Amino acid sequence: PAEYGNGLAGVFDLRMRNGNNEKHEFMGQIGFNGFEAGAEGPLSKNKQASYLVNYRYSSLGLFSKMGINFGTGTAIPEYQDLSYKFHLPAGKAGVFSVFGIAGKSYSELLYSKRDTTLKDLFTIAGFDTYYGTKMAATGITHAYNFGNSAYGKLVIGVNYGATEALQDSVSSLTNEPIRYYGQLVSQAKYIANYTFTKKFNPRNTLKSGVFYENIDFTLRDSLRESATFFRTLRNTSANTSLAQAYTQWQHKFTDMLTLNSGVHYQQLFLNNSYSVEPRIGLKYELPKNQSLSIAGGFHSQMQPMFIYFNRTFNADGSYSETNRDLDFTRSIHGVLAY
Repeated sequence: PAEYGNGLAGVFDLRMRNGNNEKHEFMGQIGFNGFEAGAEGPLSKNKQASYLVNYRYSSLGLFSKMGINFGTGTAIPEYQDLSYKFHLPAGKAGVFSVFGIAGKSYSELLYSKRDTTLKDLFTIAGFDTYYGTKMAATGITHAYNFGNSAYGKLVIGVNYGATEALQDSVSSLTNEPIRYYGQLVSQAKYIANYTFTKKFNPRNTLKSGVFYENIDFTLRDSLRESATFFRTLRNTSANTSLAQAYTQWQHKFTDMLTLNSGVHYQQLFLNNSYSVEPRIGLKYELPKNQSLSIAGGFHSQMQPMFIYFNRTFNADGSYSETNRDLDFTRSIHGVLAY
């Protein structure tokens, strides 16, 4: 549908459920995915407010610290994450929610410390690799009903993510690691999103929205090209913005035949790339839970931020950023479905 932009193949639309607003509940479990603990319950008996909190820690990481070997050598995934949601009804003022998720992970794939008695499936031959990530996202939403036929929702949030990767080349003679590549990428997004939905009658519904994100990012990486020279691939700290807007209309000709149509617009202010994307779909309900549908639309997606700031090493020893004017990647989709 027209509400989704900056994607070519698909989207995740993830939503956290509300906590139990009638009684407190607690959860603990141990599994392959980790040690987990959770709690939920009411914050207020009168206003139906609730909380939901969940924490997880890597099982393999904990067992490794206890000295238990699973035969994976140094390739132990260590991670932990936390998620929460507070659901806060405010009567005539609408419904507020505070939500968040955060986590970090780290792993080492060390060829220099491989188990030579076993076939090691978890390292890259000749390299030691260190890789870590961290992310956090939190925000507040406000939902408000304008009578019985219109609905608005505002979301304000911040999203932070960082990755650090180091790779060493391991000598085939001495088994000593020598630094080969290093990367540090961090990005913070400050996001505001507003959606308005109006149902004119049982057959016609209009949905429109605007989305704006301000992006702060740092990109640093370099590659060893000789014993004494590291070539800088990227070394940038900058800021840019991405704006999106859409409107879509749903019309039900009959209970069996539904039309969805709309248009999506997006613009990247880094180089003023923009895209206007019409979308349309028609669905016909058949007996016995069957349906036929046909749809088409234009879609576009910005490049990963580090691509825009790739630095080309020139013959005179200088660098130039040759990708700053890259346009969106664009696609035309056609779908026929049964």
